[in-house]
Amino acid sequence: MADCGPGLPRGRWCGSSSRPVFGSRRRRGLKSLTSAPEERPPITIVGFPPAGVGASFFVPVNRSGVPVRGHDLPGRESRISELACSHLACAIEDALRFVEEVALQQSRSDGGLVLVGHSFGAVIAWQVAAELTETASLHQQLAVVVSGAPSPARHRVPLAHLPDAALVSTVARLTGYSHPAYDDPHLRSMLLPALRADLACLAMPPRPRRPLDASIRLIRGSEDPVVGPHDAQGWLTTSRHPVREVIVPGGHMHPVSHPSPYAAVLSEVVDELRQTLPPVVIADRREDPMNALR
Repeated sequence: MADCGPGLPRGRWCGSSSRPVFGSRRRRGLKSLTSAPEERPPITIVGFPPAGVGASFFVPVNRSGVPVRGHDLPGRESRISELACSHLACAIEDALRFVEEVALQQSRSDGGLVLVGHSFGAVIAWQVAAELTETASLHQQLAVVVSGAPSPARHRVPLAHLPDAALVSTVARLTGYSHPAYDDPHLRSMLLPALRADLACLAMPPRPRRPLDASIRLIRGSEDPVVGPHDAQGWLTTSRHPVREVIVPGGHMHPVSHPSPYAAVLSEVVDELRQTLPPVVIADRREDPMNALR
């Protein structure tokens, strides 16, 4: 065995050879110069709930493992003290500001954005997506998921003028669902203004839009009394890309009653959008070849 010389220990710097031995750490570092690890940019999901409901609508979906950032329009949940929007343009503008704020909060500008909307929220999601693509104000790749809603061009029957009891019973009859909070007179008085405002918006003719330059996924509950098989046809002309329909178990409120199938579709949309994003190289200090000398 070679002598290490006076004052030098055996081991890393000497032993059976007189040249320094750096080991495998350096070899791994040099190899990384030609095969740096990559990752896809982040994707954010923004959700727009049905009429009269706030961001908590997406809690069951979040519990299924898909994080959705739900939006509260004025007059509900976190914004209960604000005056609800009674005009569709007002609701779209408010939702658009929220989406732009979320986009600015992303860690990188090259990420993706999925707009999700159910029932009334589907109209909002589609209108916001159209605004973003027509004005070219969004740099992220975009996908849209709509559920529980016929085509935006379809005329909706006005309901906002009905008395309280008639309004609650009519909505329950049409959708097959009644929120338990409406059984409490105090809660009903707090929640109905937002429901009336949203239904008034929904009855307004939507602004004509060009087909979106974004993919659209239509989710339909197998027992939804609001959206039937023929209603999917109305969405086919809303995008320049193929519009795919997915049928999941449940009625009109299937994202709440059957959140797992709904969340699975969202995950699929996110995965597909992620594949369209260019990969970026991960800057990892551990892969720096100079780390072997530090």
